[in-house]
Amino acid sequence: MYLGLPKTVSSNRWGTFRYVKEKIWNRLQSWKGLTVSRTGKEILIKSVIQSIPSYVAVLINKFWWFSDVDKSKGIRWMSWKNMCHPKKYGGMGFKRIREFNLAMLCKQAWRILTDPNSFIAGFLKARYFPNSNFEEVGLGNNPSYVWRSILAS
Repeated sequence: MYLGLPKTVSSNRWGTFRYVKEKIWNRLQSWKGLTVSRTGKEILIKSVIQSIPSYVAVLINKFWWFSDVDKSKGIRWMSWKNMCHPKKYGGMGFKRIREFNLAMLCKQAWRILTDPNSFIAGFLKARYFPNSNFEEVGLGNNPSYVWRSILAS
C-alpha cells in the first residue's frame, strides 16, 4: 500500500480493492436498521456509491495543497479544473478522473471496431454479440459492468 492505495493491481481486483468494498458495505449496513422506503434506499445508495469518485478527487486536491490531509482550510492558489489543464497551458497536467475513465472506455470500443482479431474483441464478441457486429449490439444477457460501461461510452 502507498498513500492508501495498492502499489500493484493483480488480476484479482476484488482482492486488491477489498477494503473499498468493505468500507462501502459497512456504510450501507449502518443504514440497515433504518426503516427506509425503496426510494429512500435508492437515494442512500446513490449518495454513497456515486460520491466515491468525487471523494477521491477531494483527497487528491487536499494532498496536493496541504501537508496535512485532514486540514481543509487554506488558500488554494489555482482551481482544480485549471490544474487539470496541460502544463503548456499553465496547468499541472493532472487527469480528471471521470474524463480519463470515459476516454479509456472509448478506447476499448475503438479497439473492438478497428482490431476485431484482438483478444478483447474476440472475447467480447463471443460473449455479447456472436451473431452480429459491434455497431448493432445490445446489452445481451447478464452484461458485466465493463460491457455496460463500454456501450454507454
